[in-house]
Amino acid sequence: MTSAVTGTTIAGQYGTLTLYSDGHYTYDRAANTPGGVSDVFHYTLTDGDGDQSSTTLTINIGNEPPKLGDIPAAGADGAVVNEAGLATGTLHDGSNATSGTISFSSPDGVGSVSLGGNALSSDAANPTVFTAGPGSNGQVSAYYTYDSSTGTGTIHYTYTLTTDYLAAAGDNGPNVEANPSFAVTVTDLDGQPASSTLTINVIDDVPTAKADTDAAQSGETVTGNVETGASTHGTGAADTAGADGIASIAWTGSVTNAGVTTVTGTYGVLTVQADGSYSYKAFANTSGTDVFTYIIKDGDGDTSPSTLTINVTNGQPQPVAATGQVDESGLATIGSHAGDPAHPITATGNLTLGDPNSPVVTGASGTGGSGTADGSTHIQGTYGYLTIDSAGHYTYTLTTPEGNVPAGDNGTNIQSGTDAFTYTVQDAFGNTNTSTITISIKDDVPTAKADTDAAQSGET
Repeated sequence: MTSAVTGTTIAGQYGTLTLYSDGHYTYDRAANTPGGVSDVFHYTLTDGDGDQSSTTLTINIGNEPPKLGDIPAAGADGAVVNEAGLATGTLHDGSNATSGTISFSSPDGVGSVSLGGNALSSDAANPTVFTAGPGSNGQVSAYYTYDSSTGTGTIHYTYTLTTDYLAAAGDNGPNVEANPSFAVTVTDLDGQPASSTLTINVIDDVPTAKADTDAAQSGETVTGNVETGASTHGTGAADTAGADGIASIAWTGSVTNAGVTTVTGTYGVLTVQADGSYSYKAFANTSGTDVFTYIIKDGDGDTSPSTLTINVTNGQPQPVAATGQVDESGLATIGSHAGDPAHPITATGNLTLGDPNSPVVTGASGTGGSGTADGSTHIQGTYGYLTIDSAGHYTYTLTTPEGNVPAGDNGTNIQSGTDAFTYTVQDAFGNTNTSTITISIKDDVPTAKADTDAAQSGET
């Protein structure tokens, strides 16, 4: 550009030149212009009689590369998210997102700003949004601002974890191994870049198994679910799955056969399913506490152990001993009161079986053998036989006199003259117990009656 020297202002390619008549000048570089270039001005000097001389003024503009400020360190504010903050996580509190800023200087203007290879918008109202991270499980929203008068700017970004990571097996809570990283690049107008890397730490969410309890009577079957905390007679809290979900439940000492997993305890057998549901069958006639250990594992291999404790109480029936009495004198033919109802040779009764769980009599035994409780089978004792049914109705029939009569008992009950039977009761849970039926035998005794006679002296 050519102009007379009249103190005029001349617009150059990269700035403005003000040239004065006395020969001095000022040059103001325009904002947001590249470095490493030259602004060339052509001017003409004219003397008093009109002679002229033309020349140039070249302004060399320095080349200063852009610089990035401090990048948030991985794990620091603006560079860490929690998998637990997801809607499916243990916290679901929004901590799966983080925001931060990165400052930069670029005296030679801004040609482009990129994050993770994506050119950023300079409009805060319309930021650049892109999917990021392994498995596309994150999203970035970012833009930049730039002040051309100072040559400084700021990158604004938000990283949001959108789905769970399944990349770091068995890490139990430390940062997952596949942390998303993004190249940060600012390029000035003359093509010089400044680059660094932003790394976001993703804190893994882990499961938490919580202790469960249940209770059973001996022989009883109870059901529940260790994952949900449900039980028949106990308490428990639901296990926390975490963002990665529960992938499996392993039981210590378990045996799997044909798809069914069982654990044999001291007082019963536990049968479990993959979804955490269980049934526990307590052994009959026992009591104690079974403790089963299990470990839940989530989708990326994190584990958490806990226990299922089942208290078993002894639910055995408590049948009551029964007694009865028969009279030896009522025996047919040989008894002194044969057939007299006042001197019975049978004794009947109804047993008290002592259990709320539907007990029944299964059988009985005496000195002469045993039999089932069918109401008709003769169960032989020493002096007679017993019949008994499942409801506990029994009848004893005396068939033989008791022959070991102590001298002078005079018809009282004699201790050696008893028949004893043992009966067995079983309830609906398979618990069993025994008690006795003891029959006393009243002795038959002779009765002497007074007699009279007469004789003359010497008569026989």
